Amino acid sequence: MRKPLIIALTALALSATTAGIATAHDKSDGGWGRHNPQERMERMAERLDLSDEQRSQMQALMEKQHEQRPERGEGREIYRQLQDLDPAAADYQQQLDDLVKQAQDRVGERIRARAEHRAAVAEILTDEQEQKLADWRKERRENWKEHHGGKGHHGERGHGDCDRDD
Repeated sequence: MRKPLIIALTALALSATTAGIATAHDKSDGGWGRHNPQERMERMAERLDLSDEQRSQMQALMEKQHEQRPERGEGREIYRQLQDLDPAAADYQQQLDDLVKQAQDRVGERIRARAEHRAAVAEILTDEQEQKLADWRKERRENWKEHHGGKGHHGERGHGDCDRDD
């Protein structure tokens, strides 16, 4: 009597574990999770109470922004080139200056693109919706700080991991 019960409980536990693993690895959303562009659009439309016309304008704007984004690995190329530099080369300083200029240009492009995107969003939204969006962004920043102990991605800037008091 006891042996069949143990076998049944073991089988039940294994099937529950397998189902949990399968659910955890479900990629039906394309691997986007909460960052799925369509879901982000829906959340924004709901929170800001967008009209149908505003929804279509925002959707077009998001698609345009996505198309203009550089490939993910492009930014790392500068760092790879930096690692390949030979400090003993006669033109080392010039090569280094060129890489710094490339990095500055890339950051400038990203800042301009973000500012242009915000301006385009502001043209679509009403003043009230802009205020709701600003409040939502502030709330998200506060939640991020609360969740991460007031620190950014890299901890407190300039403090490192040491406990020095100097």
